[in-house]
Amino acid sequence: MSTVDYKECESIIRKAIKGEIKVKLHKDQKYDWDYQASGNVRFMFGDNELTFFNDVGEVDYLDNIKLSDGRIGEFLDWYDFRTEFGSSLSLEEEKELERLIRTATHNP
Repeated sequence: MSTVDYKECESIIRKAIKGEIKVKLHKDQKYDWDYQASGNVRFMFGDNELTFFNDVGEVDYLDNIKLSDGRIGEFLDWYDFRTEFGSSLSLEEEKELERLIRTATHNP
């Protein structure tokens, strides 16, 4: 069972979008978003690790999160296959998230 709900994930993402926390590639992430055309890519959003699934260059979904306090959350804990996955990010926020992910380096 997840200890981090998706609304908390979105709160962290929104802090990055507003410039309140920095986004960079995780220290163990070998390839950046555009080089790794498919699969999971790990980032640090401030002190929190967020892993997004890259589907041929598109941000498909947030796969998992590890917060600085040790709590974790995973996609399958948040996703309800009976309903549409409920992200409340606006289109503008989604575009800015994609820009942050695409431009992230190891040293922002």
